Amino acid sequence: MARVQRSGSLSDALGGAIALADIRITQGRLRDAIRTYEQALQLSAKHGEPVLRATADMYVGLSDLAREQGDLQAATRHLQASKDLGEHMGYPQNRYRLHGRDGPHPAG
Repeated sequence: MARVQRSGSLSDALGGAIALADIRITQGRLRDAIRTYEQALQLSAKHGEPVLRATADMYVGLSDLAREQGDLQAATRHLQASKDLGEHMGYPQNRYRLHGRDGPHPAG
């Protein structure tokens, strides 16, 4: 992912961060997943405007993890940040994130 980032493909680096965070979650390494999302969000913020695609997905991921840990205030804050960015700022294939991993999955 660092090589992808250095090549200037920041959006692809963020997509890779989402995949890595998903792997960490599957491994039960929730703190590592949180750290992955946070580092990717820092990269996105450093990029400035326009906001990079996938940023909304990372906020939803952080919301899921905060909810898992019982921190409903943080979960709500992250989810609101995602909604403020708009669904169009997430990857189309990851739209299910906003609706919950165990919830309904839109076609597509």
